[in-house]
Amino acid sequence: MKKLFAIALLLSFTLAFSLTATTSHAQLIKTVTLSKSSLSSTDTAYVVVSPDASYVSLELKAVKTSGTPAGKGYVYGIFPDGTNSTKLDSLTVTNVATDQTLLFAIPARINYKAYKIQFVSSGGVWVPTLYSLRRS
Repeated sequence: MKKLFAIALLLSFTLAFSLTATTSHAQLIKTVTLSKSSLSSTDTAYVVVSPDASYVSLELKAVKTSGTPAGKGYVYGIFPDGTNSTKLDSLTVTNVATDQTLLFAIPARINYKAYKIQFVSSGGVWVPTLYSLRRS
């Protein structure tokens, strides 16, 4: 009987911790405005994001509009001197029917002054979008 009581007690604690209230974090996802809203041929769009400690990730997204889209999306880390940067990650845009995304996790231990996001088109028409995710 004691074993059955112990199992029931353990199960109730497990359920109590797993059934915590969930909160909506939609307000923590922000669309960042780029220098251009759509790209064609040899267009380039960019934005510089200066994150604080609450930033978790940046998401680059490319959506096909027409033609045969092609291009790249780049994430650069800008060093504290403000002039030098390094390429951290990239997204290749190709001719597919689905949205193309790159989720870039902002490193906690490497402190860049800012992040430069650059989208470069080499064909078709597509819409670049950048989202930032922050901690609550």
